[in-house]
Amino acid sequence: MALLLEGFLYRYIVSGPRAQTIIKGSHESCAQYWWSNLLYINNLYPWKGEQCLGQSWYLANDMQFFFIAPLFIMLTFYRPLIGILVTVGTIIASAIASAVLTAHYKLGPTAFVVGNPDDMWLIYIKPWTRITPYLIGIIGGWLYWAWGEQIKKGVKTLPEWLRITSGLPIWAITTAIQYGVVFGLYNDLTKMKAPESDSVPYQSLARIGWSISLMAQNNVVPIR
Repeated sequence: MALLLEGFLYRYIVSGPRAQTIIKGSHESCAQYWWSNLLYINNLYPWKGEQCLGQSWYLANDMQFFFIAPLFIMLTFYRPLIGILVTVGTIIASAIASAVLTAHYKLGPTAFVVGNPDDMWLIYIKPWTRITPYLIGIIGGWLYWAWGEQIKKGVKTLPEWLRITSGLPIWAITTAIQYGVVFGLYNDLTKMKAPESDSVPYQSLARIGWSISLMAQNNVVPIR
């Protein structure tokens, strides 16, 4: 329905001094590439340019991850060591890809900091740079399935003061990491420019840091 409205009906129902100019690009893109949205490959094709229903790039990522997730889940379930190694290896490969693309094309740490205007198409919406949180979530789910109940039972035997004091350092570290991911680019965003020494680590590690911190807060921190 959203695809139909955005691509084909808006030009008939939207009015205003610049309405037709604004929706023209979307209409033309949907007329040409509507099928890529239905196939959930609109984050890959068109490789660069105006997308039909631009915000739906993340739906394409989610569907692609949904299709390949069983490979990682089954491998981790039946061959835990191999599954974890493959999953971690894929995470590392994704981080390296983000770092190389950022350095080679001189991208900013995010698409919102002035760098290469093609940041969105080169790295921001591509599945090989977006998959890391998904894979970390798979590892977190497996860890909880494998040891979650044992950890809970063990934690419940500890005095409450020990549970709190042992959990506080983990909360402090993970919260600091998340704070850095969200607010660490404040100066770069203010200046609208960032050195490569900021851009490369952020593009490659920010999603990993956030996801691991969230996984630790949900599965590891012994505060109940």
